[in-house]
Amino acid sequence: MTGTAEAGDQFGLTVAVAQILDLTAAEGIVVGVPRDRVSGVPAAGAVQVFWGQPGGPSADGDAEELVSQDTRGIRGGAETGDLFGASLAIVMVAGWNQGDLLIGAPGETLAGIQHAGAELQPSAFGYVGDPGTESSAINYFFSAGSEGAKGPREPNGAFGAALSNPGRL
Repeated sequence: MTGTAEAGDQFGLTVAVAQILDLTAAEGIVVGVPRDRVSGVPAAGAVQVFWGQPGGPSADGDAEELVSQDTRGIRGGAETGDLFGASLAIVMVAGWNQGDLLIGAPGETLAGIQHAGAELQPSAFGYVGDPGTESSAINYFFSAGSEGAKGPREPNGAFGAALSNPGRL
């Protein structure tokens, strides 16, 4: 697997399972590692994506990807205490017959507001990346005060701390 296990990473604190892409009928597994050290930044957080394969999810070769806010195409950047991956959900947002990944980063600091929190949502095509590439793209970045989200950004608001899966897609 990509990455190095370190004490306190909290690998597996959150888990989501569903068909993420239309590439295969197999389900993928997304595992949150919210206290992962990213590029030397403590508790920035990451998610480990195990892409669905015909024989089931796999951690071999092109079937696995580590995604953080330092991954090309991901909005924001790894900052201390972001806790990217502290909450996860795979829901059908874009209307395609596949899951869209939602990733919570409740410790995200926005516009100087400490730990206001954010939720990152996949593009309208519902993908995190292509298996085996670092072409990940998350196009939507929501927080309190964003269009469609009620309430102002507040210190320790922890927007995105809880996401929910409605059940099987």
